[in-house]
Amino acid sequence: MGGPKRRLPPHAGQQQRREGRGQRHRQPALVGGREEDADDLAAEAEGNLRAAGLERVEVVVGDGTLGLPAHAPFHGIVVSAAAPSVPQPLVEQLADGGLLVHPVGWGGDEIVTGYRKQVDRLVPEGPVTPAHFVRLVGEHGLPEN
Repeated sequence: MGGPKRRLPPHAGQQQRREGRGQRHRQPALVGGREEDADDLAAEAEGNLRAAGLERVEVVVGDGTLGLPAHAPFHGIVVSAAAPSVPQPLVEQLADGGLLVHPVGWGGDEIVTGYRKQVDRLVPEGPVTPAHFVRLVGEHGLPEN
């Protein structure tokens, strides 16, 4: 996909963490997908993260539309599957001022969009890039078929 891409800067007064080394706390990464594929995806994700030198990442298997409420609030959430809107549990788990990046669409032709949380709602910061993603399937996402 061609076209301009833009980087979403951190909100004033916040810093973005770009590497896994030196972090005091483990950072959760949620792996979703079809139940029969989830364990294989999680093992592959763990291997890729370790190969990249990211040791303080915890891979969790589950419904990505539910997020990880036990680890919330988050200052940033990146969704890597498409849905026409952001699942409400992810909005609730994002800290005030936090950044959420989500591919908006039905699966196959999306616009990756950045949002900033202000009080209890998401405010669009604009498109990041056009893309093609799989569908975000789950309790607060799209149906499997």
